[in-house]
Amino acid sequence: MVEYYAIFGNIIKDYSSPCRNRPDMSFVRDICAWAFIIVLMSIIIGPVEISVCTADQHPYTVDAIVEEQDTNLLLDTKPVIQDTQESYRSLIKKMNRQKPLMPGQIITKNTIPARLIAILYDVERTPICSEAILTTVINILLDELNRHKLKSVAMPLLGSTHGKIAEQVFIKLLQQSLINKNPAYPEKIVLMVPPGKLGYIKGAIGDYKNE
Repeated sequence: MVEYYAIFGNIIKDYSSPCRNRPDMSFVRDICAWAFIIVLMSIIIGPVEISVCTADQHPYTVDAIVEEQDTNLLLDTKPVIQDTQESYRSLIKKMNRQKPLMPGQIITKNTIPARLIAILYDVERTPICSEAILTTVINILLDELNRHKLKSVAMPLLGSTHGKIAEQVFIKLLQQSLINKNPAYPEKIVLMVPPGKLGYIKGAIGDYKNE
């Protein structure tokens, strides 16, 4: 990052004077130089801000919330018995016709805040979650957030809540996706972590910011 600032300063020094004082410099070269400056500025001042807090002490107002789910949408759901005109047999038939979702899918609900349901787990497989599926989910999540121009999002440590993917693996995969995509949105990511791991996750994110 220090090298970027040095290059940026030298370009400003060389190219900030009017073109008429530099008769040997072509118009095309000036345009290329300023385009290079704009790229550097986006790298320096455009990183995503990542914050950490516990789920029970969530102080932020966000535009979107990410939820983890399995292919049958059964994780952490509480059954609700509702009055219905359908018979028990017809309900069972309807459930049998319902096809499981595919791991890696994202379901976007246009609520306030928006809900992004990540199909991350398949309880019929061992392991129920893999790094490959997690990478796919992270990439699609970032695409959805960018497409809908959602500035802030809260999410759990994906893959570690119900699966056995280590928290630092999720941080690393998130880092790689942010670097590769360099999205305009989101501008802020809030990670919801267990209270006992707050300091550990902050340290891992600090390592990400320093890279």
